[in-house]
Amino acid sequence: LSISVQKKVLWVWVTIPCEKGIGSCSYDDVCQIVTKFKCPQAFKKYGIPCQCPLTKGIYGLPSSVVVDIDKSILPSWLESGSYKARAKLTDSTSNQILCIDVSLSVKAKATHSKQCLNFV
Repeated sequence: LSISVQKKVLWVWVTIPCEKGIGSCSYDDVCQIVTKFKCPQAFKKYGIPCQCPLTKGIYGLPSSVVVDIDKSILPSWLESGSYKARAKLTDSTSNQILCIDVSLSVKAKATHSKQCLNFV
């Protein structure tokens, strides 16, 4: 599996490098990766497979909230913005068996905290 992720910065698409398995990365065994994640409810609703073996087919996903991102694993400058990604999956003989193009908008959840102002 090869994934390329880009973020729109002003008017330019910037490739996000692979760091700690996040970003534009290549993975030798996609089945080991998908077992680490819970299948998003939107995938279940639209019949998109989340486990190996992946079923051959054409899948569509309308605009959906797919997953809440754990902000502790992302640098703050990656938390919100417009992204596009391409995932290509090949078999052991390098034949392409899957290509997915995704455009998404990530919005950080607002957090509310009480602040005290001290006047001297």
